[in-house]
Amino acid sequence: MLTNFVKAVASLVLNLPGNNFKNTLRNFFYGEVISERIVEYALCFANLEKEPSKKVKILDIGCYYSNFPIQLASMGYSVTGIDMMKYELTHPNFRFIKGNINKLNFKKNKYDIITCISTLEHIGLAVYGDNLNLDADGRAVNTIYKLLKPGGVILITVPFGKKGRTDSYRSYDWDNIMKLFRNFRVLETLFYKERLRKWIPTQKDEAIKTDNKKRARGIVFIKAKKS
Repeated sequence: MLTNFVKAVASLVLNLPGNNFKNTLRNFFYGEVISERIVEYALCFANLEKEPSKKVKILDIGCYYSNFPIQLASMGYSVTGIDMMKYELTHPNFRFIKGNINKLNFKKNKYDIITCISTLEHIGLAVYGDNLNLDADGRAVNTIYKLLKPGGVILITVPFGKKGRTDSYRSYDWDNIMKLFRNFRVLETLFYKERLRKWIPTQKDEAIKTDNKKRARGIVFIKAKKS
């Protein structure tokens, strides 16, 4: 009885007009505290390379469900976030752009670092307000390449294992990754797999066996540089 009541309240709040409490509650019910974000954000923070400064420009793609860009801004970076859905949080070092990464007129060679956490796999699959375009993830990677300054770095995570696609996300295999990032110099790839709600590091040979058909159980973190 109590469980049904909690679900009803959560459903009501999640459908209210945008507010910070709604986003906080949504993050709780989406399991942010036990999802792959545990390792994804930590890996990004550990690989930023450049010291915090307003001169260091970071673009975070797909920021809607995340506090990550605000954390980066709080560290002192100049951060721009982009998403198809309206982002509610604000910070003096943060600017939000509502829109599609493949359709906005950005200045080339603008950003020192681009982060894309569990977002690329959704682009072009008609979720979160996007239109169906099965090649849109490849276009997004090409756009990222253009937006990075020479020597700029992308930090990205995607579901990794057996190749596949659901209505809302893709799962990438090694051939996919190599094709998507062929224009970059890949500096590092780290693989993680969920076991009993714990995200633990694993090797590529083990990671490629992961079945992400029902939900993401394996991810790859990629650090790559624009030559």
